[in-house]
Amino acid sequence: MHNSITRGGCFGIINSSNNTSDKDNTNGDTSETGNGNEGNPNTGNDTNDSTQTHTGEWIDFCKIPLQDLELEFTNGVEIKQDLERGLWARGTGPFFGRGVKFTKYQWKRDDELPFSFVFTVRGKNPSFLFGIGSPDIDVNNLGSQALFAGEIQLFYDNGRFNRFFGGSGIRNWAQDTGANIKFEDNVFYKVTFERSGKVDSKFAIYRVSKDDFDTNLEMLGTYTIVENPSDSELLIPYWNAVNTPDVFITSVKYFESVVDKD
Repeated sequence: MHNSITRGGCFGIINSSNNTSDKDNTNGDTSETGNGNEGNPNTGNDTNDSTQTHTGEWIDFCKIPLQDLELEFTNGVEIKQDLERGLWARGTGPFFGRGVKFTKYQWKRDDELPFSFVFTVRGKNPSFLFGIGSPDIDVNNLGSQALFAGEIQLFYDNGRFNRFFGGSGIRNWAQDTGANIKFEDNVFYKVTFERSGKVDSKFAIYRVSKDDFDTNLEMLGTYTIVENPSDSELLIPYWNAVNTPDVFITSVKYFESVVDKD
């Protein structure tokens, strides 16, 4: 089954300094903590000091009504909902020049909260960017540098992950990870950013169960973020919504932050 919302408008995550891949290791998930201390990847318990006063919640895009997401996106983009996989996009506009802001789910950079999202793909060579952006992004004025509009995003192009893009308009920033990860069809993956993707924080990719995003079945790699100039005070989930039925954003884990939206 599919639901959809159409039109643009508003509706009511260079060289890596730490690059490892251990497919037999499910430990080391620091996404649910607020600093570099390791948490227990198989519980999802938020025990670190910087997050223990915050409530983490998985926002399930397979279940939540689209109108409740309050998305803001580029004119011509159509957001659709697959009830088994999550959100996907179609419509008009440049391939990577289509932004989607999850403005309802804001948090403060200085809180250094973790951020995680789950996705799945299908097909031979899917492409997408998803990660952390800023409420200040103008989705209808992305210009020729749309790839770098976010704070930090996983860049998956032609069926391979090997870099991050970001910079938030301060300067175009890219980080080569040295990885060459190919995501398998209809497998669910979790991407985690420590400390809101700040410089020197960790980034990790895991395979997870569709029914339990907090239990890591397989680690695909961990990386350290370096030299990213982004410094926006407020952060949101952000998606460069490529026009394709082969990329699905399944869920984000949101930690509530006290934000004055006025």
